[in-house]
Amino acid sequence: MKRVMQSANLSYFKNLPLRLFFGASLFSIFTASPEEASVLPTEIPPAFTTQELRQRANNRVFQIITRSKGAKEKRSYGSAYVVDASGLLVSNFHVVSSYVFGKGMLELEMVDPTGKNIDVQVVDFDIMNDLALLRVDKKFESTYTLGQNSRLSPGQKIYSIGLPQDTVMTMVEGLFSDLKQHGPVQRLYSSNPVNSGMSGGPVVNEFDQVIATNQAILKSAQNVSILIPVEPVQQLLERGRDLKAQFFEEAPSTKIHDQVSAELKPWIEDWKNNSQILQSTSFENYEILELPKNSQCWENHSKKDSVLNCSSGISVSVGEESSGGELNFTYILTKNGLVETSKPFESFDEQFVEASSRDADSEKFICHQRLVKNRQEVKLFAQYCVTRHASVSQLANLRLAFRVVDNREKTFMGYMSAMGVPMEQAIQITDTFINSVYFKGSKSNPPSPQANQIRSPSSEAPAEEANGS
Repeated sequence: MKRVMQSANLSYFKNLPLRLFFGASLFSIFTASPEEASVLPTEIPPAFTTQELRQRANNRVFQIITRSKGAKEKRSYGSAYVVDASGLLVSNFHVVSSYVFGKGMLELEMVDPTGKNIDVQVVDFDIMNDLALLRVDKKFESTYTLGQNSRLSPGQKIYSIGLPQDTVMTMVEGLFSDLKQHGPVQRLYSSNPVNSGMSGGPVVNEFDQVIATNQAILKSAQNVSILIPVEPVQQLLERGRDLKAQFFEEAPSTKIHDQVSAELKPWIEDWKNNSQILQSTSFENYEILELPKNSQCWENHSKKDSVLNCSSGISVSVGEESSGGELNFTYILTKNGLVETSKPFESFDEQFVEASSRDADSEKFICHQRLVKNRQEVKLFAQYCVTRHASVSQLANLRLAFRVVDNREKTFMGYMSAMGVPMEQAIQITDTFINSVYFKGSKSNPPSPQANQIRSPSSEAPAEEANGS
């Protein structure tokens, strides 16, 4: 699809002691029954030439398109590959998300090599890994075998296959770089330039075994692609092999809510129960709690400001132009003078509300502001804006900003956004953010989580406000 992902920097890569993969016999690739398609064979197969790999993709990689009912023009397009001869394919969820949320207004089709369009049903999905399991009323003569990521070595040649820019089948050779933790999930990085339209296509090794699924390119880099490991594909196939299409009988919002909630829960609990101060001297008289493991943080300094930007590393596609599970935090110490108690939100208030109103993933925000005191006795002017997520009604978008109230010449501020998050978890994150700020030295004897409980702005947000009504 025409969607790219940004990532922080690649210095987080770690060299993993991985081995080259040797797997099934060529015979087993063609003779495996549908039930055995995802089982890793044991005999050593021959390596294929690039020409052979490309030729073998012809009847196993297909274009997936969406269109408005009755229309000829394609609304969006991506790729998918065969994982079961009975008619099962795997693609990216973001390739089919407009159809899932289209409320029956869109058609989802597979284009076969003859140009014939075949109706596609969405069987199951894994929102956190951006995967969808599809079914068509067609028997396939050949299906891909799934390999193992644990047997990849940095520098090993791999091949991304798909239909870029709505054109012809293309195979792009590249090198596997590394496997990196990306929030609660893992991603492969490679030098294969995955182009728009190749999303959802397979990534194979020299033995023609799928070791990843195309997802996106790094917008901030050249020829660096993000790939989804094969293990989640195996799990999705095992779970959904016997399922029927279910989305217009059971709303997808509930399933997305539950999957996002399950992935966010460990991160939220880790931060909530954390007692470690972030080791930084940037904020002079203030200290903040260290964020959970796998969070990504960057510091920027100027003569006027010290800024810390952090992300949970979690972000998933929950709609054609929408994201979910996305948590971002900013702490700023700035030399902009004292904050007057009587006028805490002048300019600050207007900029914050304006930024919230521009959010494409949201309906109209409802905003509130108040003076609070956190558990560490730090007084804050806080403002929060909340609304329902535009694509998934059971998720909320919440933004919060605060300024510390004291008599120092520098002002300490914080901003956070929780986009596409279950409302109950957005409240927990807001409460932890409000209580993550300390006066320097006060953390030596911290209060218990229940002591001096001060209601944060989030705790006043009634559930109905998330509906944007």
